[in-house]
Amino acid sequence: ELEIIKPGNGEKHKSTGHGYKVLGQTEPGAVVFVNEQLALVSLDGSFSASIRLERGSNEIKVVAKDAAENETEEKVYIEFEKIE
Repeated sequence: ELEIIKPGNGEKHKSTGHGYKVLGQTEPGAVVFVNEQLALVSLDGSFSASIRLERGSNEIKVVAKDAAENETEEKVYIEFEKIE
């Protein structure tokens, strides 16, 4: 079980900074990586990770691994426009 709540696929994000917080849901006890960086996973399975967006299209790859070593992968794309 893996769901990326934020961003939605194809979402456009405008900001003065490059930081972005990815939010999602998985099964409790799973280990989650967002773009190969370890995410914070709560007891209820909700997770978050702060990533850096580059101008243009960004792929966000989320991998969840449960206690039985089963892996689930989801990808979404977000368009980033930096406000000067």
